[in-house]
Amino acid sequence: MPRRPGQFKAIRPAGVSLLAADQGREGPERRMLARKMASGLEETAMARNVGIVDQWLRIVLGVALIAVIFLIDGPWRWLGLIGIIPLATAFLRWCPLYTLLGIDTCPRQNTHA
Repeated sequence: MPRRPGQFKAIRPAGVSLLAADQGREGPERRMLARKMASGLEETAMARNVGIVDQWLRIVLGVALIAVIFLIDGPWRWLGLIGIIPLATAFLRWCPLYTLLGIDTCPRQNTHA
């Protein structure tokens, strides 16, 4: 396929995203590359690290902390808003602190048959 003036051929040196590498590809080959990219991002960006039991404990803790807002009078009652954090991590099934500490309470399926 001839190139038009000002059009450059995409070369993928190390460290360059796959978006630059898929230029010039068409049809199924481009879709397959897009699927590979999406699955790679899915696995590395926010892999689940909160298990079911941990998730339910976080939900209970989050609801209890948010209930503090309605049960306590005074300036300390707004600390109940901290309950948003365990609720968010429970529903996302991902905890950034667990990622930093290398903790994973989520059971993994055996992918090798």
